[in-house]
Parts: sequence; C-alpha cells; structure tokens
Amino acid sequence: MRNSNQFFKILLISIFAIAILFTVYSFYAYLSQYPTADQLQFTLPRFMDFFKDINSVTVSDGSNLSFIFVGFPGRLINHLFFSGYQSGDLISGNFYYTAVLPYMIVQVTLSLILLFYCIHMIGKISGLTWKTNFLYYLFITLIFLNYPILIGGIKVFKYDALSIPCSIAAILNYILFIKGNKISHLVLSIVFIAFAIIEKDTTFITFFIILFFEIIFILFQKLSLKIVFIRLSRRLLLIFAVFFGTVFLLVPQFWLNPLKIFMIFKNIAFLTKEISVVTIIYLLFASVIGFIVIRALSFQKETVLKRISEIKTARALKILFIFFILIFISSVFFQENNMIGSYYADGAVKNKIASGEIYSTPEIAQVSITTMDKSSFLTRLKISYNMFRLFVYSAPELIVLLFFASPLFFLWAQRKKIFHQDKLLPYLILFPLISFISYFALMPPINSRYLLPLYLLIMIFVIYFSVRILLSLQSNKFVYISLFCLLALTLRPMIAAYPYYLGYMSFFRSSTVENKDYLDMNTYSEWTWLGWGETAHPCFKYIEEQSKGETKVLYDYINSWVSPKRFGPLYSAQGRNRYMTFGYKELKNMLTQLKEGKIEYIQISKNVAYRGVPGNYIMNNYRKLAAFTDKVCGVEYGWVFRTDDLLKAVQ
Repeated sequence: MRNSNQFFKILLISIFAIAILFTVYSFYAYLSQYPTADQLQFTLPRFMDFFKDINSVTVSDGSNLSFIFVGFPGRLINHLFFSGYQSGDLISGNFYYTAVLPYMIVQVTLSLILLFYCIHMIGKISGLTWKTNFLYYLFITLIFLNYPILIGGIKVFKYDALSIPCSIAAILNYILFIKGNKISHLVLSIVFIAFAIIEKDTTFITFFIILFFEIIFILFQKLSLKIVFIRLSRRLLLIFAVFFGTVFLLVPQFWLNPLKIFMIFKNIAFLTKEISVVTIIYLLFASVIGFIVIRALSFQKETVLKRISEIKTARALKILFIFFILIFISSVFFQENNMIGSYYADGAVKNKIASGEIYSTPEIAQVSITTMDKSSFLTRLKISYNMFRLFVYSAPELIVLLFFASPLFFLWAQRKKIFHQDKLLPYLILFPLISFISYFALMPPINSRYLLPLYLLIMIFVIYFSVRILLSLQSNKFVYISLFCLLALTLRPMIAAYPYYLGYMSFFRSSTVENKDYLDMNTYSEWTWLGWGETAHPCFKYIEEQSKGETKVLYDYINSWVSPKRFGPLYSAQGRNRYMTFGYKELKNMLTQLKEGKIEYIQISKNVAYRGVPGNYIMNNYRKLAAFTDKVCGVEYGWVFRTDDLLKAVQ
C-alpha cells in the first residue's frame, strides 16, 4: 500500500510539474506577435513620452508602475539584444521582433514573479509548507496560473497589466495580517495596493475594502471608545503614510510637485458619478445606526452568541445552493448576448435618457444604452446577473463547478467540522462578496475585463476551500485520485485557448450563439470575445502561404506586425459607422475598385465586423465564401476572402 501511494505521488508530481512548465511557457509563447489598439495607440506612446520627460506622466492614465519596472529594463534589453532588428524581422523559429517585444519580455517575467508570490501567499494562508505539502503547492500553482484571460491580459503590452497581480497580492497580505496580526503584512498590503492604483486607478475599490475592514475591526473591539479611536487614528495614519509614501517614490511627477499627489484619486469622481449625495447620506446614516447596534451587542457576548446559534446554517446553505444552481442553469440555457449587450444610442434614445424614461450612466449613454429599463435598480440587477454569466462563460470549468457547488460542500464540511473555528474562511468569502456589492452599488462605466480581480478572488476562495477539504481526508490514495481528477479538468483551458488566451470560452458557453449574435449591429456585444487583433497574424499567415510575389491586402483593424515585406502596400478600412447606407450596390462598387487596385485578399476581424457596416454586410451575406476562418475555442475571430470570389458572387 505504501509503495502504491508513493508511486501515485511521484506520478502526480511529475504530471503537475510538466503541466506547470507548459503553463509558464504559454505566457511567453507567441509573445507580442499580434497587434492591438491598446499596445499601439496608448501604451507604447505613453512609454515613449515618459522616456522623453519623466515628469510628463498623467497619473490617471495608468502604467505608472510599468514605466519604471518595465520601461527601463525593456529599453535596455532592446538596446542590448535587438538594436539591429526592424519590426517583423525573424529572430528564431516562429519568433519575430516587434516594437513592444522587449517590454513584453519584462512585463511577463515580472507578472509571473508576482503571481508566484501570490501562490506562496495562498499556501501560507492555507497553512501549507513547501517541504511537507509540495504536491498541494503544485496544485495551487497549476490552478492559479491557468486562468486563461489572466494569461491573455499579461501577454498584451497593456497599460494596466501589473495592477491585477498587485491588487491580489495586497488582499492576500491583508488576509495574512488577519491570520497572524503581523504589522509587516499590513504594510506590504498597502504597498501593493499603492502599486495597483498607480498602475490603474480602477483598483481603488480594493483599497477602500481594506480600509473598510480595518475600520470595522477597530471600532467594534470591546474597549472604551477613547482607546478605540486612538487605535483607529494610529492605524489610519500608518495606512495613509505607507500608501502616499509609496505613490510619491514611484511617480516622478510628484517629486517636484508633492501637493499634486492627490491626483491619484482624480478619476474616482468619474467612476462613481452615479452615486448621488442622497445615497451617500443614506449609507452614512445606516453605518452610524449599525455601529451603535453592533457596539451595544459587542458588550453582551452571550446575547450575540445566542442569536448566532439560532441561525439555521444548514437551511441557509441549502437555500444558497438552490439559488446558485438556478443561476448556473439559467446561464447555460440563456445564452443571448443582448441581455447585457448595449444598444447604440441614437438621438431618440439619448432624449429618453435625458427625460429619465430609461436609465443609463451618462458615460455609457454617450455611446450605448445598457438596458431599456427606467429603473436604475433593475438595470443593476441585470448587469450583476450577467457578471455571473460572464464568470460561467470565461472561467475554467473546474472553478465554475466548485464555486457553484460550494454551498453543498459547505454543508458536508459543516457536518465533518472541517472549517470549525476557521478564522480566515469568512474573509475569503467577504472579499469577493464586498467587491461584488461595490460593483453593484457603484456600477462604474468600465470594461468587463476589470472584473478579473473579483473573479480571481473567487478562484482563491475555491482553491483554499478545496485544499482545506483535501487536507482533512484520511486516505492518501483518495487524495491522489481527487488531485488527478482536478488536474484532468484543468487541462482543457490550458490547451483550448493556446497560444492567445484572450478568446477563451468555457464548455458552458455556446460557440454557435457567439458566432451568430455579434452580427446583429443593434447589439453592442463588448462583453463577449471580440478579439483584440490576435486574428491578424493567423489571417496574414494564411495569405502568405497561399500567395507569391507582391500581394495587396485590404484589412479592417490593425496590420499584423509579422506580415511579410512583399505584402505591400496594405490598405486599411476601419469603417465603424453603423448608420451609413451600405448594401449590394455599394459592395459591388467597392469590390470593383479593389479589383482595379489589384487587391487580392480582404481580411475581416470580428471586432470590426460587429460594428463596421461593410464588414458586417459581407459577413451576413457571404460568410460561406471565406477562404480561411480563424477559430479559438470554436469561436470565429477572423476571415480571409478572395476579392475574386466575392466579385463573382455579386455579379
């Protein structure tokens, strides 16, 4: 039996190690080989401006951490190793030089260091040691590193790439502070949250959640009010001193202008614009009442314990499990994009917003309408429900299943007393819960990718929950079998979205619906997987294989960095006007002009086809004529058409 267990352990360690090595490689695979608007139009120009004048940064734009820790090392690597290369030059194998490659090497490496640091923190929170629980650390590493959209975001030269791992590191350090009450973990938590905010200020919610916890902890201690407020003042002084000290050191703009340091919160007014003064007064009033009530109860410990003991935990968990299952089932069966897909606002719709007939934040109203509801509360409920749907569709299946089944596992664990007197589990639940409530209350007009920290918090909860249950099991063989099954469920996201990861969809999302819904130009489907330019490289690679000599291509988004020199000149057609007249006659005229200009191929990407009239018309009427279709996880991202094929079809 002992030899059998040892064999299973060695086998599992070997498989986990191979899978982790492949995962780390996937962070570097095809690095910067596809162009995106964020890389070319925002991040790279900001870096170049910073190098010209380190005081030129605009704090609220982001990248302030990357400027120092990615910018300077990246420029040095570019000078030492790539000084003789031009964009698109072959380096080795299928590896090409691009303008952002040197910076991407540093960004990915630094991000991996931060992620491995987070993994170490998760292990410490779970009570693991590397020597005794090495297999569990491998399990945590594989699960945590294989969140596809996390990999995809880090693989793009993005102005906020480092904000997510820094935000998670801040929360993990704070939970360790709760566990051991070591002030060093609190200081590290504030340092990391400062890192996150100066990289991208949308992470401010995490900062205020930590502040909220600290204030609650101190205010409700069973001490005299005088001592409580002295402790609160000292703690807040420490937090703000560490925060602003870190910000000051890392943003050169403040070195000569210290009083401008509060610009770090410049965008908060924009992000919370829909929170009215009346709402703030209500929240403050409720907080005061809550403080008085809980403060009174805290001096009557027996009364509090009696009330808690009267709660029917098992019944509550059963109700929660049913609720979770209903959300999960509805997400699988209700797949339409237009639930949260925003409707573009024409003049009539904007008038309805102004009159209050329908609800939308002013920022969203400039471009689109989220729903057609008059009720702000109903709109928030719909968007919040779709946050769950987005989690179901984009998270690895294993995480989704464990999360939605967690109330049932809690019920089982309660009977086994696995989490009896567990001090940390409530906080691992409260952090994602309060994050979710914050998004519900503030409803900031930000892209759904900014929900990734929330989903990573759910992942951390799932990992901790799973590890604690596995540690409680008596049979080593059963533990090894369980780990092997969990490993098997982790393989799909590792393989399915390789090498880009931006377009990963879980098994629960219908690729048929995804490939159909985006062609409805009345629906703004930004929350789905529209592509950031990653389709340019496969499409141009196909054209390269199918053509010889100078080849002219009409492309609709961003030219691939690695397109061959003989592809020239290229013609961009980024038309995104939804209301222009375009039909059979206009397409025929366009194709005739392309033919006369000797343009042989037309490349269309999904992220333009759902909002650009010419591409949308072609996709709705001549999709079957595509000579090549680029797919990731069953979702179509790009197409290549031969001009001659389309011209014959319209003759």
